[in-house]
Amino acid sequence: MGKYIRDPIHGLIYIDNDELKIVDNPYFQRLRRIKQLAHTYLVFPSALHTRFEHSLGVCYLCGEFAKRLNLEEDEIKEIRIAGLLHDIGHGPFGHTLEEILIEYKGTNHEEKGSEIIKEYFSDILSEIGIDPIRIGKIIKGGVKDIVARILGGGEEKGIRISLDADHLDYLKRDNYFSGAEAGDFSIPYLLKNLVRFRNKIALHRKAIGEINKIILMRTELGRSVYFHKTRIIADEMLVKATYYAIEEGNLDLDKLWLMGDEEANKYIKESCKYSKDIIERIEKRDLYKWAVVGKFKGYGFKDPKVKLEYIDEEFYNKVAKMSLKEKFEIEKEISKEVGCDVIIARTPPLEFREDKIKSNIYIWDGENIISFDEITSYGNLVRMNREIAFISLICDKEHRNRVREISLKDYL
Repeated sequence: MGKYIRDPIHGLIYIDNDELKIVDNPYFQRLRRIKQLAHTYLVFPSALHTRFEHSLGVCYLCGEFAKRLNLEEDEIKEIRIAGLLHDIGHGPFGHTLEEILIEYKGTNHEEKGSEIIKEYFSDILSEIGIDPIRIGKIIKGGVKDIVARILGGGEEKGIRISLDADHLDYLKRDNYFSGAEAGDFSIPYLLKNLVRFRNKIALHRKAIGEINKIILMRTELGRSVYFHKTRIIADEMLVKATYYAIEEGNLDLDKLWLMGDEEANKYIKESCKYSKDIIERIEKRDLYKWAVVGKFKGYGFKDPKVKLEYIDEEFYNKVAKMSLKEKFEIEKEISKEVGCDVIIARTPPLEFREDKIKSNIYIWDGENIISFDEITSYGNLVRMNREIAFISLICDKEHRNRVREISLKDYL
C-alpha cells in the first residue's frame, strides 16, 4: 500500500512498498542525521533540513518528470529509486568533507554512493526488480539516456545551470528552510511545459521566464546562503580538524563516512586534542575570524579588524584549486611564522567568464530546440561570483593583529 509523507515543498509525497524497503534501510535512515547545508544553521538557524527529506523530494520530482515525459512504468520506477538513492554516498556534513574523501580515497560522493548501493542495497534492489549496477551508473552520471537526464546525469562536465529533479528540489528546499527569501519559481508550471525531444528534455519557450527565476534564486542563494563567510569558515575548520584526526589520530575515514553529523563530531573529537578543540569551538560557535582577506577590486569592504588585499582571477583560481595537502603545508608554514593556528579559508572554484558558464536547458519552439545558453546572458551570475569570491587567512580573534602582518601573496 505504501505511505504518504507530508512535505512542506511538494505537499504529499507517496512512497510505495518497494521504495519503503529502501527508505527503511538503516543506511538510508542515516541521511536523517546529515544536514543538507552543513554549518549554514550557524547563520540561518532554521537551515536544519537533511539529506533525507531532500532525497524524498527528488524521488517525487523524478516521478513527476517521468510521467510528464510519458516514460514507461518500469522507467518511472527506476528513476524514482535513483532519485531516492542519489545522495546515499554523502558522508557527514555533505559536500564539506568531500575534499577529504578525494584527497585520501581518490573518489567522490557519487562514486562512494555506487559502492554503498552495491554493498548495502543490492539485495533489496534485485528483489524489487531493479538493477543495482545501473542505479549506481545513473548516480555517477555514466548513463546518457532520457531516464538519467531527469536526475541530471549523462551531461558533459562544466554544467552549472541545470533543469533536473535534484536541482529543482534543493533550490526550493534550501530557500524555504534558510528563510533567505531568494525568490521563487513554479514547479507545476515547469512540469506542464516539459517536452521530450529525441533524447533531450526541453521546455516550451513560454516557460523561459520560469528559467530566469531559477537562475535568480540560485544567484541569490549563492550570495546570501551557500557562500556566506561564516559557513565557509566553520566548514574549513571542520576540514582541518578531520585532517588532523586522520594524520595525528586514529580516525578511519571509511568508518566516518557512514556516520551522521553528530556521530562524526564525537568521533573526530576522540581522535586528537587539536581536532577536539576545533570541533568544540564550532559547536559553541566560537569561530575563527577573518584576519586577511583577498577580494576582487570593486567588491572590497571596510573593517578595521581585517586587512583587505586585492587579488586577480589567476591568483584566486590557483588558491581555490589548491589541493588539501598543499593548503595544509602552507598553513603550517604561516602558523609557525606568526605563532598561532592559521587556516586558509576560501570559496570554491568559481567561473568568472560568461562564455564558460553552461546549462543543460533546451528551449522548444514548437518544431525544434535551441540551447538556452544561446539566447541568454549569465552576467548577473558572473557578477555574483566576483562578489562572493574570497581567499582569506582566519585565526582566533585574539591573534588577528599578528596575522594581519602577513600578505597573502607572500605564501600563496
